[in-house]
Amino acid sequence: MNSDVCIITEGTFPYVMGGVSTWIAQIIESMPDLKFSVLNISASRKTQRQIRYDLPKNLVGISDAFIFDSAFSGLANLENLQDVFLFDYARPRLGKEIISSHALTREKEEALLSVYRALSTGGSLEMGDISALVQGFESDEEFIETMAHSYSAWEVIKRLYHEIGIPGLSFLDYFWSFRAQYMPIFNVLRASLPKARVYHAACTGYAGLLGARAAYESGRPLILTEHGIYSRERRIELAKVDWLSSSGESRFLQLERSRNWFRERWMALFQSLSHAAYDNASKIISLSRGNGEIQISEGAPRDKVEIIPNGIITDTFRNIPRQRKAPGEPLRVGFVGRVVSIKDIKTLLRAMSLLSAWDVPFRTTVVGPLDEEPEYVAECLDLLEKLDLHSKVFFVGPRRDLDKVYAEMDVLLLTSASEGFPYVVLEANCAGLPVVATDVGACREILTGIGKDDRALGPSGRITPVGDPEATASELARFARDPDALYRYGLTGRERALRYYDLEKIMRQYRDIYETYIFAAKKPRHARATDDARTLPHGVH
Repeated sequence: MNSDVCIITEGTFPYVMGGVSTWIAQIIESMPDLKFSVLNISASRKTQRQIRYDLPKNLVGISDAFIFDSAFSGLANLENLQDVFLFDYARPRLGKEIISSHALTREKEEALLSVYRALSTGGSLEMGDISALVQGFESDEEFIETMAHSYSAWEVIKRLYHEIGIPGLSFLDYFWSFRAQYMPIFNVLRASLPKARVYHAACTGYAGLLGARAAYESGRPLILTEHGIYSRERRIELAKVDWLSSSGESRFLQLERSRNWFRERWMALFQSLSHAAYDNASKIISLSRGNGEIQISEGAPRDKVEIIPNGIITDTFRNIPRQRKAPGEPLRVGFVGRVVSIKDIKTLLRAMSLLSAWDVPFRTTVVGPLDEEPEYVAECLDLLEKLDLHSKVFFVGPRRDLDKVYAEMDVLLLTSASEGFPYVVLEANCAGLPVVATDVGACREILTGIGKDDRALGPSGRITPVGDPEATASELARFARDPDALYRYGLTGRERALRYYDLEKIMRQYRDIYETYIFAAKKPRHARATDDARTLPHGVH
């Protein structure tokens, strides 16, 4: 069924609970007269498919795209890389004969090479190249087979390898890195796009690429809302990946190089995907001024960027009673969120260990899903035992009754390495709780104010550096020893949330944007860029 708005997202609503999923649910529920569809990009069909939200009646369709659902079975016994690439997994192999019935046209070869060049350098993708690649195939299987197994696609890969010309860069390592990077993109590009009057991507990355393609092929506007800065978050994650070592060592070979080409290529790929979304969006929404400036520094045109923060249903939290704590009472510390590496729960645990060593009485409750990164959860539980915190820190899993959760806390703690505009900070403030948060995303703006009138209210929390257990513990200890400050900061937070972050006010801004673009005239498909045009600096038209 056609929709007014198609929201494109990665691994969130309606299968995963979290801030972005909550935002999607809020938008759909707040505009019951508009028809919405959701296109969710997940890792594979084996990914958790349980619907975690009550679906609104105006949500008329949910569709899925899968990044890693290509067939690579049967490749283990092939004798060389060309055999691996050209092997037709759909038919039995006869001796050493490998026959591919599909081939790229000359136009598609050049388009494929142009796409590879952009992705490997962090440059801007031409949607005309993307469209030329995905059109003209009878099925997804034919598209994937041609891109992954045809002689012409193999020749394009070899051609790019020779263009790169990096001394010591093994073709073996290059090939497998290449395969891992680009096959997910091919899978995403072949996703069926729901028909809509407006497309709204919830991030850049794969969702932003699909949104850019939708805008190009349909002529309808693309709106982009970045809750965190996607390319920056991927850089943080890539910096922690062990198999992309700084010495240039892969799983199989020691490369004779002084810098890590593979890590750089992954970073370039995600930067290129961000450019695709920024270039093709009609409106780019940031949740905070700080993130808006980062978007601009990452390539977003300044005249497209608008600031719309998240909002909450303030009535849910505004009436939670708060009382001054008696001196010496244990500080009730709470964390609310997914237990995943980007939230840096290990810093939280190390901060609690310091509080214990300083003889500050406390009890900490970690509230949130434990099933998204089970290996990381296991590492956190192991650290919990090593630090002897099992009688003071408790992982309780997800809870829906957040009003009661906040009523059982004195202060909210957020130790994230990256955030966009965290709902939990708004909710805790509205509940009358001060917040100790890392200096990421919009946390500083929420807790200290944005404009003159907002800042005049005073602080509603304290900011700490990322990955700094001692600074985190010090701020918590200050609150534990000063109940009056704890109470005062909480009242300020409640006033700030009621005045500036009420959901109804925020949703009116999205409503105005939708009405502007839903009724906008359909744009003709963009003309293919000439080779000369592709050499212009980014942002020059």
